[in-house]
Amino acid sequence: MKAYTAILTLLVGIFVALLLTRTDLAATVTRFRGMTYQEREGGMVSNLYEVTFINKTFQEQAIALQPEDPTLRLEVVGDQRWVLGEQSKFEGRFFLVREQEAISRNQEDVVLLLLQNGEVIDRLKTSFVGPVKRTEP
Repeated sequence: MKAYTAILTLLVGIFVALLLTRTDLAATVTRFRGMTYQEREGGMVSNLYEVTFINKTFQEQAIALQPEDPTLRLEVVGDQRWVLGEQSKFEGRFFLVREQEAISRNQEDVVLLLLQNGEVIDRLKTSFVGPVKRTEP
């Protein structure tokens, strides 16, 4: 009987700890499948990404993504304002754009800051693919 009580107490403690450490917002960023990069006019290169947000709260949340690297520019496809309703899921797309001159490797890791109501709450890692410009000897 004491062993069952101890196990039950342990399980309830774990459950409460999981509830208390749960994040209010979850986000996943992936590069769009089947595409590498697009070369744009003016020496710019872009990658298309898919993003999924899940709001686990009972309040509406205004969210945004911002590149940590100042050489990257984020262009949202479609609605420019991302607002999640209470307990909802949102899927969107965006481009990351960089000058071709700033690309030093074919594939670079980039960090996107996830902002919730204007405050940074997470750092999301993904990759940026582009052609390395060859220098003439």
